[in-house]
Amino acid sequence: MEGELEQKQNYLRMNILDRGYDAEQFMNFLQSKKGDLGLDLNNWTMNELISAVQEFISQNNNEQIQGNNNMQNNNLIQMDMENSPDQNQFHIINNSDEEFIQCGKVFPNELSQSKDVEINISFPEKIEGGLFTKSYVTYLMQTKPFGFKIRKRYSDFEWLRNVICTVYVNCVIPPLCKKNYADRFSEVLISKRTRSIEKFMNGVLNHPLIRNSDIFYSFISTENEAEFEKKKKIYSRLVSPINLSDVKTLSGELNVTVNKEKEIYFANIKDNMDLNIELLQKLTKGYKGLVVLMEQMSEKMKEISEIWKDIYKKSLNYYEKESTVETYNIMSKIMDDWKEINKKQRILINEGIREYFRYVKNEFCALKDLTVKVDSNRTVYLKAFEKLNALKENLFKQDISNWGLSSFDLEMKSQLLTNKNLAFSKMLPKDTKKVDELKHNYGFYLNSIISEFERIRELNGRRHKNRITNFVKEITESLNDFSINLSDRFSDYNEIKEVNNTEENNAQVANNDINENRNGSEVNM
Repeated sequence: MEGELEQKQNYLRMNILDRGYDAEQFMNFLQSKKGDLGLDLNNWTMNELISAVQEFISQNNNEQIQGNNNMQNNNLIQMDMENSPDQNQFHIINNSDEEFIQCGKVFPNELSQSKDVEINISFPEKIEGGLFTKSYVTYLMQTKPFGFKIRKRYSDFEWLRNVICTVYVNCVIPPLCKKNYADRFSEVLISKRTRSIEKFMNGVLNHPLIRNSDIFYSFISTENEAEFEKKKKIYSRLVSPINLSDVKTLSGELNVTVNKEKEIYFANIKDNMDLNIELLQKLTKGYKGLVVLMEQMSEKMKEISEIWKDIYKKSLNYYEKESTVETYNIMSKIMDDWKEINKKQRILINEGIREYFRYVKNEFCALKDLTVKVDSNRTVYLKAFEKLNALKENLFKQDISNWGLSSFDLEMKSQLLTNKNLAFSKMLPKDTKKVDELKHNYGFYLNSIISEFERIRELNGRRHKNRITNFVKEITESLNDFSINLSDRFSDYNEIKEVNNTEENNAQVANNDINENRNGSEVNM
C-alpha cells in the first residue's frame, strides 16, 4: 500500500508541483471531484488520479514547454505503467514530435533485396566420434534460391543465436529448442530438433534488421568451414552496445521518444503478453495431452486389430466356409486403417499445431524479456531524474552562482530567477546531460519493444492463418483417406454378403429339390 501511495505522490510531484501548477488550486480541484475524501490519495486509484491530473491541466490551458533544452518537460513520465487505462487497446501511435538520435547503420545485402528466400534444414546425419571426440549430428542447411548448402551442428545454431542476442539487444530473437542430453540420437528427437532449427533460421531470416547483418549472412553463405571458423572467432568477440551510438539500425538513427501515449501502449503490451503466454501455455499443454491420448488410442487399436486377426485365424478351423469368417478379417483391417489415420492426425496435431504454437509462446517469452529491459531502464532513469530534480530544487533557493551555469546563461539571470522551468533546464548542464542519456536509453528500449511487438503481431496475423489453413486442409485429406478406406472395406463386406447370399440361395434350392424329390417318392408309394 505504501508503495502505491508513494507512486501517486511521485506522480503528483512531477506533474503538478514540478511543472509549476498551483498546489492549492489542484487540491480544490480534487475536492470538487470527491469532496473532502478527494484530499486523501488512498481514495483515488492510479487511473483515476491520472485522469484527474489531465483534466486539471486541460482546464488550466497551460501548454507544456517543448524542446530538448527543457528537461522539466522532456523528463516527465506522465502515467504509471503498472496501472494503465485502456488495457489491450492497440492503436496507431502519433509519430509527430518524435525524437531521434544518430547511431550506426546496417546496409542491405542480397538477402533483403531478394524475394521468397527460404532456409530448409534436412538430412540429419550422425557423425561417429573418435578417440577424443564425441559423436554428434549435422544438419544440411540450404538457402533458396541462392543454392547455399552447408552442414552445421546444433551447437552452431546455438552459437548464432547467442551472438545475435548479444549484438541486437533491442530485438526479439526467435526461440530455439533446448538441448536434450537424453536419447539425443533418437529418431524422434533428431526430427524434432530439425523442425525447431528450421523455424529458428527462417524466423531470423524474416527479421528485417538481422537478415542484413554480416553475422547471419556469413553463417548461411560461407561454405568453406575453415573460412567460417576464422569469422566465427571475430564474431565471438563481439559485445553488447555500450552506448546508443554503437547500436546499428537500417536507418542509422534511433527513436528515443518518451511520452504518455507510448507508455500506455507499453503497459498494454505487457498485459497482452502475459495473457497470450498463459493461453498459449494452456493450448500447447492441451494438445500435448491430446497427443498422448491418441498414442494410447493407437496402441489400443493395434491390440484390438491383433485380437481380430487371432479370431479370424482360429475361426477358419471352426467354420466350414471361409466367407463366414471373412468379416473378422475386415474388422481387423478397419482397425489398422483407423490406427494409421490416427497416427497421421497425431503427427499433424503435434508438429503442425502444438510445436508451432509452442514456438509462438516462446517468442512471446523472448518479447517479455525485452520488457524487463524497458522497466529496468525506466527505473534507473526515474531515480536519477528525481535525485537531480531534488538537487535543483535546493539550488534554486541558493545564489545563482551555485547553479553551475555557463557564462552565456548567466546573462539571463533575471529570466532564470523568475522562471523555474527555464532555470531547471539550465542548471548543472553536465548532470542534466547524463540524465538525458538515461532517458534516451529508456526511450530506446521503449520504442524498440513497441516496434518489435507490432512486427510480431503483423507476422502472427499472416502465419497463424497459413498454419491453420494448412492444418485444416491436411486433416480433411486424412479424413477423406479414411473415408475411402472405409468404402473399400464396405465393398469387401458386400462381396462377402453376395457370396453368402449366393451360397444360401444355392443351399435353399438344393433343399427344395430334396424336399420335392422326397414328396414325389411319398406320392408314388
